[in-house]
Amino acid sequence: MSLFDYGAAAQTAISLINDFGQEATLIKKASTTGPDYDPTAGTPTSIQIRLVDLSRMQMDRPSDETLEAVRSRTVYISTEVIDDEFVVERDDLIQIGGELASEIKEIRTLAPAGITVLWEVDLVR
Repeated sequence: MSLFDYGAAAQTAISLINDFGQEATLIKKASTTGPDYDPTAGTPTSIQIRLVDLSRMQMDRPSDETLEAVRSRTVYISTEVIDDEFVVERDDLIQIGGELASEIKEIRTLAPAGITVLWEVDLVR
């Protein structure tokens, strides 16, 4: 019985996302420095990524006795350009095309046998 090659599966996922996906920008929020009474915002950093936009959903969420519209979408992100220094994390932002940046709310890593193939990410705006 032959073993499944998860490294090849990861390369196939990267290739498919590169071929059929779109460019987007992953934005890391800057940390603030200085005392609490006079915080100074740092400069955010960003990197170009490839992703596939899967679905969009708009829903209403109760907020202080009113309804607030929330836009949610799910994307697959390629692991090709991400390195150990620039990891996808909750609360980062992703800007797709000319749209306003959406915040990462949930990340699910597809990593069979410990080999990261792709990230399934939920965004909200």
